[in-house]
Amino acid sequence: MGNYAIKGPFWALVSERLPPTLVAVGIAAVNTIAHIGTGLMNSIMGIVKDYSGSFPISLLPLCMLTFTGAMIALYLGRKPTLPKAQKVQKAV
Repeated sequence: MGNYAIKGPFWALVSERLPPTLVAVGIAAVNTIAHIGTGLMNSIMGIVKDYSGSFPISLLPLCMLTFTGAMIALYLGRKPTLPKAQKVQKAV
């Protein structure tokens, strides 16, 4: 459940931070970066395991990436958002 627990709030964060006209573009960009990162992280973990011979040590790059993401989320903080009804009225 660990990594999957963040997916719902993560997409909500993207939707709340971007203006309505850019939400689709933002989600597509984040999704693309996530897929590229997934492929690269597998390769990096394999290289680290080959050099170190230890699977737990090969998880360190993933830990560093998770820590970096958490720090970015904390840096962004909470931004007050309008209720959906007000967003729709302003968009129209």
